[in-house]
Amino acid sequence: MRQNQIETIQSPAAWHSQQLYDATDRWQYYVTQSDIEEIDNALAHLKSCHPDSYRIHKHDFPLSRLATKLENIAEEVENGLGIFLLRGVPLSRYNQDDLKLVYAGLIAYIGVPVPQSKAGELIGDVGDTGKKLTDKTARGTTSRDPLPFHTDRSDVVTLFCLQQSATGGASRVVSAIAIHNEIAKSRPDLLQLLYQPYYYARVHWETDKKDDYYPLPIFSNYHGCFAIRYLRYFINLSQEIDSVPKMSHEQIEALNLVERLANDPNLCADMDFEPGDIQILNNFVSLHSRAGYENSEKKRRHLLRMWLSAHNNRPLSPDFKPLFGETKQGVIRGGVPVSIKKIEK
Repeated sequence: MRQNQIETIQSPAAWHSQQLYDATDRWQYYVTQSDIEEIDNALAHLKSCHPDSYRIHKHDFPLSRLATKLENIAEEVENGLGIFLLRGVPLSRYNQDDLKLVYAGLIAYIGVPVPQSKAGELIGDVGDTGKKLTDKTARGTTSRDPLPFHTDRSDVVTLFCLQQSATGGASRVVSAIAIHNEIAKSRPDLLQLLYQPYYYARVHWETDKKDDYYPLPIFSNYHGCFAIRYLRYFINLSQEIDSVPKMSHEQIEALNLVERLANDPNLCADMDFEPGDIQILNNFVSLHSRAGYENSEKKRRHLLRMWLSAHNNRPLSPDFKPLFGETKQGVIRGGVPVSIKKIEK
């Protein structure tokens, strides 16, 4: 390991919770009446083009002033804090189909949507289907159980809130670089392990193969670009596969430290997330989680999700190839390889 891998990393994305709370003007933006008028006109133009996919080019959703703002948001997500909250999209103004088109049109300025499962969906519905996370046929998007801190398999993850739950469901974020830096200062011996491969199991929504897995370090720093991949559930699941090497006590200790720091209130921040808000997170510099929740007859939590290959994405270590397919900067990458010829709308 190079020496600079066990030193702290200087980055705007290495924030602590209070620093994030103090900088809301930097990472939150409420759409204005002028923005809404632009969105209305862009939606009308898009519908006249009869799109057959949510993979929309920004030229098909033409914006002027708001386009510049969205491009600045993309820069903040990739090279700044790593998070953003676009707020106040007026939900009552649009029907459900048009809301998805508005979502896809706005997100087209951030990146290209990539499939979220082998079925190829580009926009996924997030809500409780009654399944527990302990059920191996469930995903975090289909359960009301608490979700631990994790990353998704794309450059950027976005969530569009349509309805909150009756209780619970708080969104939480934490800087992966801040976690890295704390480990560098307190346990550099464990940090070295986190730069070495851990094994992840592939699950039913990404492959038809049985006992499929891949190696990938938790941390990497490639050509000066930091990246994290962390999903403890998949790591633990891989340990049930006979051909996967068993984790050492020290490797488990390192993961436990990541988990403990992710939940440290000095590091993690609660993100106020209301209907009409679009949350945008860089999966390489931030982790996200969600509290458990309960629905009621009148309030059932409903979000839309898109995974993006960012237009301005960073180069990745070749270690990411088994997961992202491509690792070069500026290429479409990430998501789940589809098992059908055409990506579904």
